[in-house]
Amino acid sequence: MSAAGLVLSLLILSLIIFLTSRLLPGSPLNALIGDHADMLSAQQSKEALAALGFDRPLCQQYFTWLCNLLQGNLGFSLYYKLAISELLPPLLVNTLILGGLSYILIFALALALALTCIRFEDSLIDRLICKLGSLCYFLPSFWLCLLLILIFSVSLQWLPSSGAYSYGGQQDLLDRAEHLVLPCCVMILSHMWYYGSMLRNRLSLEVRMPYVLTARACGLGPWRILTTVCLRAALPLLINLMAVSAAHIIGGTYVVEAVFNYPGIGNAAVLSAKNHDYDLLLILTLISGSFIILSAIAARFLAAASDPRLKAAAGAVI
Repeated sequence: MSAAGLVLSLLILSLIIFLTSRLLPGSPLNALIGDHADMLSAQQSKEALAALGFDRPLCQQYFTWLCNLLQGNLGFSLYYKLAISELLPPLLVNTLILGGLSYILIFALALALALTCIRFEDSLIDRLICKLGSLCYFLPSFWLCLLLILIFSVSLQWLPSSGAYSYGGQQDLLDRAEHLVLPCCVMILSHMWYYGSMLRNRLSLEVRMPYVLTARACGLGPWRILTTVCLRAALPLLINLMAVSAAHIIGGTYVVEAVFNYPGIGNAAVLSAKNHDYDLLLILTLISGSFIILSAIAARFLAAASDPRLKAAAGAVI
């Protein structure tokens, strides 16, 4: 995808979100003044919406927002009562910490489980990992969040149930780590076996290839064959999975942040949609959309780079 295609995709995405958010029932005054918005008279509501510029035609509102965005003005969050340029940095940092750590652990554990399953294929260990992994994957993320909160926060009181850090503990790394444990556990349990099963299936095919018999004849042990010969052949799949997983993991992050009230872009997006905080919702959608589109582009190039047979196909698409 060219730069023009990326820009066009983001414009279409912003237009869809802009129109959808404004056509849904509700008023942005709920974000600005909360429940007191219901106490305003019809005339007062009309005047307040006019002062905010929401009485103009939708096409004019969108054009004004787009012009401001191109000039570097991200807008103002009615819900948080802050300029979005001031609000975004801490939200992005918190989401990058949670998402980045979960991403690394998901694929590290998925690869470890896949290798273990193939090393002990069709054994009790393999069947147990497959069944438990499938169970965790099919459990709803929000239900798993609530279950872990009930056990570890309410009953045992070992871990905090919400937030990214305690009050005043923003610089305390240990406090941040404690707040990350439960959200990361949910992310890992919900996504790990989805990728682990794909890697297991690919490695299961690779260990039956003729070159594995040659490696065994050369005296290589089972683990070395798996980690050097078979894993190298499955590397394009692993790289492609890591690149295209962005949409899957971002969706999980939104759910986890909302349940744990974790102050990241996922939780902010849910609150902005709920309270009709239009400017913030648009910016967060564009950030997520940009990341997903760029990840898909990266997946194509990385897969082609790791497998020479795909280079010609990648060049043809471009």
